[in-house]
Amino acid sequence: MKVFLTGNRGKIGKVFEADLHCAEYEVVGYDLLDGKDILDVPMLNDSFKSCDAVIDLAALDVIDFKSSLNPGPNEIMNVNLQGTWNVLTAAGNAHIKLMIYLSSVDGFGVFGGRGKPDYLPLDDNHPCYPVSPYDISKRLAEEMCRFWSAVERIPTICLRPPGVWTPDTYLEIQAARNVKPEYEWSHYWEYGAFIDIRDLSSACICALTCPFEGFVCFLVAASDVTTSGKKQ
Repeated sequence: MKVFLTGNRGKIGKVFEADLHCAEYEVVGYDLLDGKDILDVPMLNDSFKSCDAVIDLAALDVIDFKSSLNPGPNEIMNVNLQGTWNVLTAAGNAHIKLMIYLSSVDGFGVFGGRGKPDYLPLDDNHPCYPVSPYDISKRLAEEMCRFWSAVERIPTICLRPPGVWTPDTYLEIQAARNVKPEYEWSHYWEYGAFIDIRDLSSACICALTCPFEGFVCFLVAASDVTTSGKKQ
């Protein structure tokens, strides 16, 4: 199977690409660092040729944007919505067999101190109250995937991970807690939810062989929460 992977040069994408190769998938990477822009429709359409499935990671988040100029709401919406639409339409033109879109728990609008959940633990049925441009873009992109899937009749899986942790993240968090224990209770911790980057990669690879039709949107997270055990 040939997999089209957007954002393959990013923190998550590099792990995904390596794991896909290990699982003997052929990977077509598409990343802005290589001059490949999801806003470039002709380039997207040309790059999709003979691909069987898509894992769409490309997105813009003000938190992770590596630039001296932070993106504004319009730029975030343009990349995360128009760019996602471009990927979807190119995928439809290429008659791919499966779409996997990496969304985010931020689409709920209750992370990062931007709102309070109706209940805990969160589940797939929790209402969404997106607030920030990034939150809204991810939630709208999910709905875009839903409608596109129904029209094209291409199975589509949206995955909603919380904070994605690399092996280095564990060391950084442990060090931060040692210096400032109350740091654990900042909004960053997202109710203790997290997912190891290796598990998220495995989830996406499993999705490539998941037999289903239609559209589905799933939370994906570690089976436990991160905490030092100390009360605030």
